[in-house]
Amino acid sequence: MKTGHEKIQKQISEEILRYGEPVLRSDAFRAAYHQTHHLKGNLADHILNVTIEGVNLCRRLQKKKIDVDERTVVLACLCHDLGMVGRDEKYESRLKSWKQHPEESLKQAKEICPDLDEKASLAIITHMWPIAGKAPRTREGRIVLAADKYASMIDWISFVKGKPWQQEIKEAVRKGGWMD
Repeated sequence: MKTGHEKIQKQISEEILRYGEPVLRSDAFRAAYHQTHHLKGNLADHILNVTIEGVNLCRRLQKKKIDVDERTVVLACLCHDLGMVGRDEKYESRLKSWKQHPEESLKQAKEICPDLDEKASLAIITHMWPIAGKAPRTREGRIVLAADKYASMIDWISFVKGKPWQQEIKEAVRKGGWMD
């Protein structure tokens, strides 16, 4: 019998896989597994960490009766850093990549999800505030910003290991037919 925590983990996994299918099956996301990110990790794992944290934030807000579009958050989180793939060839410096990748990420997102809504587009383009661009104006954009900053902080703290259930979600993406 599953505990309440396990049920929540399963729901989050299923939601990410359901809403994120086009992104998770994309060549850009596959390439993210081969892109180093935050010194020793890879970009795909970072993107998945951001997505998990984004859904967690959605759930916390929903418990407080605050309306949030989880599908938008999942898609924006999964696409927010796709513009970093091939960063060393695309950008002349790390600073330029930090400032310019949100626009490239949005371009990639629109190629993968042609019907991407305005909220997701805005969340992707504003996720690097205050380093680049304007501050997010939507709840979903603020969630993506916060999830990215939190996941980035965890990425940089080398002694912190991923939560076991986050590893389960990552394995489901890798092995569950998503990488065929």
